[in-house]
Amino acid sequence: MSLFDVVLDFENYIPYGLNYYGAKKSIAPQLFQKMHEIHFKKHGQKATHFIDCFGGGASMSFAALQFGYKTTYNDLRSDLCLFFNSLKERDLPFEFCERDEFLKILEIPQEKRNLNEICKNLFFSYNFNGLHYKFPNTDLYQFSNNYILAKKEFNFLIENGVTNQNRLKFSKKKKKNGSNFANYFNILQARKNLNLENMLIKNCSFLKLNIRDFKPCEVMIYADIPYQDAKSKKTYNGVYHNNFNFDEFLKWCKNLKSQGYEVFISEYGDYNDNFKEILSIKKMVMSGGVNQVKFKKKFEKLFILKDFE
Repeated sequence: MSLFDVVLDFENYIPYGLNYYGAKKSIAPQLFQKMHEIHFKKHGQKATHFIDCFGGGASMSFAALQFGYKTTYNDLRSDLCLFFNSLKERDLPFEFCERDEFLKILEIPQEKRNLNEICKNLFFSYNFNGLHYKFPNTDLYQFSNNYILAKKEFNFLIENGVTNQNRLKFSKKKKKNGSNFANYFNILQARKNLNLENMLIKNCSFLKLNIRDFKPCEVMIYADIPYQDAKSKKTYNGVYHNNFNFDEFLKWCKNLKSQGYEVFISEYGDYNDNFKEILSIKKMVMSGGVNQVKFKKKFEKLFILKDFE
């Protein structure tokens, strides 16, 4: 039985979520189809709940809502949790962020930032990593045009209405594909089109998630863990850089499996010998520094824990 016989047709899927490094927006349907098939084969029924242990930009949580699951989004980053909790209640602030203000926000601990500061940090950061200003050297010629265009687009939207239609109108007027603020409107569309009341948001370690509140047949557990290769850790020095313990995570997975639960793990490339690959998807990902953007081919893979004695 196919996932979409039970949940939602593939053609109706809309990719929502923040577009940062490693986001699963473009491949979420393939991931869900494989997870559902394995879950259904094991339990004879579709899960009712989806737990996104390392929620990040919420691409998989938003996809789960579209596919009919009640969803738990979890992340250690308190700013992301406030961001998505606020989204359930209101539209997000829309204000331009200059470089100096962005650098001042970086000095504020994530847990102490207000919603306006969080939005500026996310939407005006390179690759939505919250670490580097989107226009790194606005005084250099090669970046000044993009910066000026972003300012013009922002002023156009303020004057004509902050709508997706006006964003597209501006892009067409300037003969430019895409938009500096496309992701802002993507998130607003998620609020408009998804039932966010079915998305519980938690801010804790994966170890503290209440997995056992559900029977194994009721829940699908997904872990998009921090990438373990040295290059990825250097590229994205995120919140898990120093406090994610892979051995602890492995022990957690084994404990859950012994009780009938299955944990699905996303990762690039080859993986730990304790896990077996169940899916590989070719994907073009953005790489390079803020001064030179490149795209290269990678294989996003899905794993489950091997059977063990």
